[in-house]
Amino acid sequence: MSDLPDLDWFSAYKSLRSKISPKDTYQPDDGLNYWREQIFMRVITVIVVGSTFVVGLMAILSIQLGYWSILIMDLLAFTAAFVAAFARRIKIRTRIHIFMIIIYALGLSMQLIGGPIGNGNIILFVFPIMAAVLLGLKDAAIALGINIFTMALLGILLHFGLLENTGMTQYTTIDWIGNSAGLLFFNALTAFSLSILLKGLTNSFDRIQKTQSALQESQERYQAIIEDQVDLICRTLPDGTLTFVNHAFARFFGKTPENLVGSNTINLIEPETVADIIEKLKTLNPENPVLLNTHLATSSTGEERWISWTNHGIFDDEGKLAEIQAIGQDIHDRKLTEQALQESESRYRAIVEDQIEPVSRWRPDHTLTFVNDAYCKLLNKPREALLGKSFQSAVPNEDWMIVEQMILDIKTGASSAVDESRVITPNGVRWLQWAVSAIKSEDGTLIEFQSVGHDVSEQKHVQQMLEKTLSDQIKLSKDNSELAERLEGLYLTDVNRHETQLRHLANELHDDVLNALAVVSTNLDPDETPQHVIEAYERAIQRTREIVNGLRTAMLNYGLYIGLETLADELSDQLPDGPLIYIDVPNSALRYDPDVELHLFRIVQEACNNAIKHAHASEIHICGELDMEKILLEITDNGNGFDSDDILDLPDLLRKEHFGLAGMFERAELIHGELSIHAAANEGCRVRVVWVAKNPQPAF
Repeated sequence: MSDLPDLDWFSAYKSLRSKISPKDTYQPDDGLNYWREQIFMRVITVIVVGSTFVVGLMAILSIQLGYWSILIMDLLAFTAAFVAAFARRIKIRTRIHIFMIIIYALGLSMQLIGGPIGNGNIILFVFPIMAAVLLGLKDAAIALGINIFTMALLGILLHFGLLENTGMTQYTTIDWIGNSAGLLFFNALTAFSLSILLKGLTNSFDRIQKTQSALQESQERYQAIIEDQVDLICRTLPDGTLTFVNHAFARFFGKTPENLVGSNTINLIEPETVADIIEKLKTLNPENPVLLNTHLATSSTGEERWISWTNHGIFDDEGKLAEIQAIGQDIHDRKLTEQALQESESRYRAIVEDQIEPVSRWRPDHTLTFVNDAYCKLLNKPREALLGKSFQSAVPNEDWMIVEQMILDIKTGASSAVDESRVITPNGVRWLQWAVSAIKSEDGTLIEFQSVGHDVSEQKHVQQMLEKTLSDQIKLSKDNSELAERLEGLYLTDVNRHETQLRHLANELHDDVLNALAVVSTNLDPDETPQHVIEAYERAIQRTREIVNGLRTAMLNYGLYIGLETLADELSDQLPDGPLIYIDVPNSALRYDPDVELHLFRIVQEACNNAIKHAHASEIHICGELDMEKILLEITDNGNGFDSDDILDLPDLLRKEHFGLAGMFERAELIHGELSIHAAANEGCRVRVVWVAKNPQPAF
């Protein structure tokens, strides 16, 4: 479809339009709207220019005949047509609507004035057709509806005689209905057909235009892609003549595309490879249109580089090779890397094959890809029987979870994993320690695993024996612990029984012996009894009371602090000429377990008695702390002391038959306390006892 041709007399209109109005609203790419505007502008221009003479003549006749209404109507119609043609600042659809109103008004007036000879029905016939062409199917239907309404209205007015003095009087009602029906039928058929036809043609044009645009864009993108490629791209005829090269191809060989096109590729290939390449290119056919080959090419710098070529044959309708498109990729660095990897792989295989430890590689699905001789020897199978198969059958089912866990550890981030599992061999089950590591690609993708095994069956046997021995020792230790607990319980029972006996003995001495002695004292006559008898009697009573006080711990009923303070006072009272006893323990009303208070009291009592009876000390210091969570007591004297190379403990004291000191240790152990004795000849002795509460709770 092309633009409508310009008329010679139309140049004046175009010049005038360019001066008084802006450019066209639509451009050729806008499709149907563009062509509607172009048709409208040409039709309205022809009408305006053509009607200028007619309107002028009609105006003269109307003035002479006095038809002022016709004059006004003609001038208004001409003015509206002129506005629709040249007032292009108004929207195109508005101007088209003005034009449609002019057509309708002109057709209606011509019908009323001229009747059958006025050709008004022809103009009204054109009204929906122009709407279909310029506005579309919807507006054509509206215009046709207006025509139907107009024809019906004129028929009604004609029937009732309301159109006297008009050209319509030349019609009868029957004639008008017949003419109108035929006119409207063909009017609808023409308008709708034309509208649909224009829409279809426009859609086809739009599709063609879009296809052409898309094809052009695709060609441009293809050309841009080809030119921007770093790969070498060229096209050649079957004889090797270059028909196209991209810039990368030209840069590689140090020439311009213009210099290369028309030359032969044979001149760019190493001479020793030309014959081989030509033979390979002869194998191209429609069934196998692609050929891959790699060969050396000399670059513009004179360096020989490896290029990998993908040759794609392009065939004509008869299946003959018409052209070859080749894409070359510089793989020189990769080729060198592959060669280095191959050399490294060879060295690696030589090292691994010499290993006495079993080495294998396997994919994530457990399929073996490599095994060394030691691995084959372990399973007593040839390499061919192992490669390509899973190693799961060589692992006991109960140990397979160990393998899965190692795989999971590596997949979740660990670089390697080490664990032990059993392996089923022809010679029995063996324990192996496996070191498994991941082999990944450059982008971090897991490719396969490598595992190196070490036979630890002997170590495992020794370990199992040690574990059994340790288990037996633990059981024996547990039995000894239970026995010690039972012995401790028996000893504690014995100590408690002993304390009970002491209290019973103290009560008997107090209630029986002292009372008996009191009765004796009432029967003694001081004048008749010798003085030495009275003194001996009084010493016996005093000593008996001391023994009773030593056996009883009555003051412990008021707390450990009161008991210790009372002990110091009684010792000072019993031995006026004895050592000075100092007590430096903060006053505390805290109460503890009765057994704890009793055994700590006895330890302090025994330490003081030893300092008095054996060390002949002149000073005894009792100091310490009584806290809710902990008790610390120290008894220090300045007596003779005794030789002790090491810190004394219970076995050492029992061996040396120091039963008094041993009893102090036993009492400390019964309450789970710690007791230590430090002594040296002529330097005194220090007894230290510490008790820590397991679940401290204040008791008042």
